[in-house]
Amino acid sequence: ARRGPVSGAGVSAGLAAAEILEIDDRAPEAGEVLDRLAKDAPTLAEVHFALGRHRGGERDTAGAIEALERALVLQPDLLPAYPLLGAVRVQAGQAEAAARVMARYEVRLDLLLSALRNANTVGSRKLAVIDLLALLDDERATGALIDALGDSAPAVRMAAAGALADEASAEALMALSKTALAETDGVARAV
Repeated sequence: ARRGPVSGAGVSAGLAAAEILEIDDRAPEAGEVLDRLAKDAPTLAEVHFALGRHRGGERDTAGAIEALERALVLQPDLLPAYPLLGAVRVQAGQAEAAARVMARYEVRLDLLLSALRNANTVGSRKLAVIDLLALLDDERATGALIDALGDSAPAVRMAAAGALADEASAEALMALSKTALAETDGVARAV
C-alpha cells in the first residue's frame, strides 16, 4: 500500500507505464493509470497534459478539454498543450474557443522567444525556455534555437545545440554544422 504523496519518480514511472500501455493498444488501462496519477498528483501540469492527450485520442473531447485546460492553468508555458487543446476544441465544434486558445499560444510563444533573444535574460531562464521550445514543432522555435547558438553563455549555446540535434530537421542540422565549422575555424586561428 502506498503512503504519502506520490514521488517524482512515481509520476515518471506512471507516465511511462501509461505510454507503454497506449503503445500496446491497451488504452483503457492507460486511462486508468493517468486518472490515478491526476488524482494523486493534481498539481502537476505534465500529468494533466498526458491525460488530455490520452482523452483526445479516445475521442473524449470534454475530458480532453478539461485536462488540457487544467494543465495550462498549472503551467501556462506548457506550449505543446495549446495546439492540442485548439485541435480538440475544433473537433468539439468550438472554433471560436480554439482561436482564443491559439491566440494565447501566440502570446506565450512570443514572450518566450523574446526572453531567449534578450541579452539581459539570465542564463537559467534561457535554459528553461530552450527546454520548452525543444518540445515544439514550430519554425519560430527552431529559429530562436538557431539564434541561441550565438549566445554569449556557453551553457545556453550547448543547450540550444542539443535541442537542435534532437530536432534533426534539415534547417537545424545546417545551423549546427555552420556553428561547428565557425568554432573550429576560431580554434584553428587561435592556435
